[in-house]
Amino acid sequence: MIEGEDPTLYEELLARVGAAVEPIDIIDWLLLKDVVALTWEIQRSRRHRETVVRLGRLDAMTEILDQAMPREGMILDEDRADETHRLAARWLAGDARATKRALALMQAAGFTLDDVAANSLTVRAQTLECIDNQAQRQEERRDALLQQIERRRAG
Repeated sequence: MIEGEDPTLYEELLARVGAAVEPIDIIDWLLLKDVVALTWEIQRSRRHRETVVRLGRLDAMTEILDQAMPREGMILDEDRADETHRLAARWLAGDARATKRALALMQAAGFTLDDVAANSLTVRAQTLECIDNQAQRQEERRDALLQQIERRRAG
């Protein structure tokens, strides 16, 4: 468990998996707890992936707005960067006025929301790949544990 995770949900998952697997001895229970721990980590990885994609959308929109926003009237690049980031953050939060302005700027510069989506995946591709690889390894370990439980019972 890490900060912010609900231990009740973990216990519910343990109970549900336990009911499905029906462990017959302490070894089954130990293997089952590992299965649940890996399942929990897989779910955590998926939540982290969603966060990474969301942050990628923010970075992508900021980058696109920087390209789309007219440059006249900007005294400092810092002010421009702050303005594009604030507008992108408000867009991501669903602010109607920010969304309308961001879409208008994008359209005027020839960008679409598809460009934001594509750029967001590109910006965070390496991190997403690491998360996906980690989740895949966890899934393989979990599946191997479940097979081990089945082999114990068959033997």
